Amino acid sequence: MRKILTVFLVVSLFVMVFAPAVMAQDESVEPGLTPDSSFYFLKVWVEEFQLMFTFRAENKVELLNKFAEKRIAEAQKMIEKGKIDLAEKCLSRYEKHLNKTQSIIEKLGNEEVYMKVAEATSKHERVLNELLEKVPERARDSIEQAIEVSQTGHNRAGEALQKVLQKKIQIQEQNEGEETMIKTEQQTKTQTKECIEDCEEECEQIQERTEEQIKEQLMKDKETKQ
Repeated sequence: MRKILTVFLVVSLFVMVFAPAVMAQDESVEPGLTPDSSFYFLKVWVEEFQLMFTFRAENKVELLNKFAEKRIAEAQKMIEKGKIDLAEKCLSRYEKHLNKTQSIIEKLGNEEVYMKVAEATSKHERVLNELLEKVPERARDSIEQAIEVSQTGHNRAGEALQKVLQKKIQIQEQNEGEETMIKTEQQTKTQTKECIEDCEEECEQIQERTEEQIKEQLMKDKETKQ
């Protein structure tokens, strides 16, 4: 039995830890092992190791979104079996995943990550609301709390996304303003240069006319003396 568990753990760790992060984007969510299974602790270990060996913050967020969806699916399965206590534990883990996600994205300025978190939490909220309509009264508090956490995560991601977009707009406006200033400066330099050239040309013409007038006057004076 111990050998079977060891083989299962090694294989699971290899597949889960070194699997591409793109796997976390899979839309289909199945609960897999549920908390009422004696092997559920292996699933928890695998997820912890997978998260530990995922180093990019963006990939960690994707994994946490996937884990959060699994916790909801597990809670739903436990409720169907009438195991409300285990369902509540799943929802508690779901909240921890979302809190960890928030602590990560607060340090990022990644527009794409914020959008993914906003989309994921919106989906979570929709599923939880559907589940809320089907559960017995004593399970409603845990689901309502999970919905509140989901809404908070969605709002924070939306606010962060809005800040990033506003900053992009400000940078774009600033760049456009700098470009306008550069164009204006170039136009001013061009106009000044043209004005100087016109003045020089006019001065040359005046000088030529003056020289001609002086020559004419000298010719007249000479003729008068003769």
